Amino acid sequence: GGRTVLVSPLEWAVANGSRKSALMLIGFGATVDQGADRGALCLADALGSAAMASLLRTYVRGTEKRCPRLERTNAPLLAFLEPSR
Repeated sequence: GGRTVLVSPLEWAVANGSRKSALMLIGFGATVDQGADRGALCLADALGSAAMASLLRTYVRGTEKRCPRLERTNAPLLAFLEPSR
């Protein structure tokens, strides 16, 4: 705790389970095939959020990539952002 972790707005929406925020960001052009949003789908999968993962697969291009296997942790967002630790 106590440190700053930068995530994209779409990753933040996924981490918070905010379907409305995710849809708004997608409506404004968020994608998962490039840039900071690249890991949003993998994060949804890591969080066990089937509904969010389905939403991203339905509305966002670039969702066919494979996600890295993450260790089980109490902080999936940090495990996702720092998989090498």
